[in-house]
Amino acid sequence: INDEAKGAAGESLRGEDGKTYYGDAVATVGEQGYATLYAAVEAAKTGSDKTIILNTDATVRADAPIVLTEGITIQSEEGEKNTIKALQGDWKFPYQNIITVNGKDCKISNVIIDGQDIGVSGVHAYQVESFTLDNVTIQNCKNAGVIVNGATVTADKLSTNNNGWGSVNVDGASSAFTATNSDFQDNVQIYTETPSDVTITVDGLDPVTGQGAKLKG
Repeated sequence: INDEAKGAAGESLRGEDGKTYYGDAVATVGEQGYATLYAAVEAAKTGSDKTIILNTDATVRADAPIVLTEGITIQSEEGEKNTIKALQGDWKFPYQNIITVNGKDCKISNVIIDGQDIGVSGVHAYQVESFTLDNVTIQNCKNAGVIVNGATVTADKLSTNNNGWGSVNVDGASSAFTATNSDFQDNVQIYTETPSDVTITVDGLDPVTGQGAKLKG
């Protein structure tokens, strides 16, 4: 069992390897606790209950970013805002994202996503009809905080800071990004290279055209 799964003995947990451990659950699906966020995501993919409750901070490895399929929700337990952190490692293209969303009707709520100054993006929504970010903070990613790639993404109370490629990148045919009550603290907030192909609606921000700017990272 890895450090993420260690805790006080007494609670039966499922691990990524299918074995049973005893300790504090990193995440739960229904009434079952899981030793890692990975194990909880796999359970949500194959089971009828698609809601993952994040009970404490979790980590994501370079060799296995989190991939959400249709209908999965990740949210902190009530009253909390837990963190999903990237670990150092060889993050290889095209999986340089802490979380990749590949299915419609997914949601992340009341969570902090921390890139820990590694060359990753926080969340990549790829060709999905609907994805929601609710009260999410994305920070310290050397790439973009959020990538909207041929997807429709709605955000409320999204906060971003210290992301090297800016807060949100919106590209790909028919991409749409809408944000309300949000706070983008990066030097570049929302940007696209294909303005005629995308729809961007963000409270408090007006469209501008730039040329020759270089993003750090």
